[in-house]
Amino acid sequence: MYGKLYPHYVTGSSEVTSPLDGWLLQGHTVDAYRNDEGKIRVVLTGLTQTRDPQEVFAQAKALRRPIVWMDRGYTYETSYDPHYFPNGDGGHTTIVIDVPEGKEEHRAWMYYRTKTGEGANFNDALDKAFEAPDIEVEDPHK
Repeated sequence: MYGKLYPHYVTGSSEVTSPLDGWLLQGHTVDAYRNDEGKIRVVLTGLTQTRDPQEVFAQAKALRRPIVWMDRGYTYETSYDPHYFPNGDGGHTTIVIDVPEGKEEHRAWMYYRTKTGEGANFNDALDKAFEAPDIEVEDPHK
């Protein structure tokens, strides 16, 4: 409930004023330490959601047929339904049609990611971590 009902206990505010505020207000974690070379390493870890690419929506609507696409080894199928909502507006439905070996189907939608950066100080390392690509990781709470 932090950020909605109460100010976040780390940032002191419910408003996002920096990427770090946004990260913490989403319930993600930040770990920082000095590595063996004396640099600061920042590791951002959090849960994220798979999003259908906008071009898939556009193709499904234009072609009026299901579009198959892949992300992180999972195979999805997105369909457009012109009468999806009660008011007659169209909508999309996406299902998982193939799961990579050794993966769990529910991780097709929500998965843990980490972003890492190193720098001479905390701010430099934090900036580099936010710029780093997402790397999918196993559940860090296990």
